[in-house]
Amino acid sequence: MLFSPNQEPPEDKKGEMYLINPSVKEFTTTLLDDNNKSISITIAPLETKAFPSSIGRTILLHLVNFILNQGGFSYKTDVKLELAEIRKKCVVYE
Repeated sequence: MLFSPNQEPPEDKKGEMYLINPSVKEFTTTLLDDNNKSISITIAPLETKAFPSSIGRTILLHLVNFILNQGGFSYKTDVKLELAEIRKKCVVYE
């Protein structure tokens, strides 16, 4: 089932979120899980990965900022609008 990119990603029965790295550079980030253990996440260019929703939303924020910084963003446009456009490209609906 496909959804509009303007909708929030639906939670599936497993509580997973599917993210894609739409850039040509590898994305790597580190974050803490629910048990305060450090996890390193790497998403290759154009690769899609499923994450539990609890950490998927945090990874999505890191990924959106990664894409924004990589794109040579200039502050002539609204940052929130730019972030919303990038977010649409990073979330895959299934």
